[in-house]
Amino acid sequence: MANGRLTGVYRGMVVNSGDPMKAGRVQVQVPSAGLSATWAPVCVSGAPGGPSMQPGAKVVVAFEGGDPSFPIVLGRLP
Repeated sequence: MANGRLTGVYRGMVVNSGDPMKAGRVQVQVPSAGLSATWAPVCVSGAPGGPSMQPGAKVVVAFEGGDPSFPIVLGRLP
C-alpha cells in the first residue's frame, strides 16, 4: 500500500453472499489489504445471473482508484 492506496490485485475470500441490498455484491475479506469484511460488487461478464459466489470462494479483488473503500471482485479462483 502506497500513500493509503491499494495498487494491483489481491486475493480474497467471500464471507457472505446474501447482499441485503440485492445489488450483486458479496462480502469479502482481503487480509493482505487489511480488510476484514467489506461489501464489493462482482464484475460479471456476459448475461445477468452468472455464477454465484458462495462463502468460502477464493476471489481476485481490485480497488477502484486504489481506494480501499471501493473494492471490486474481478473473478473467482479455483
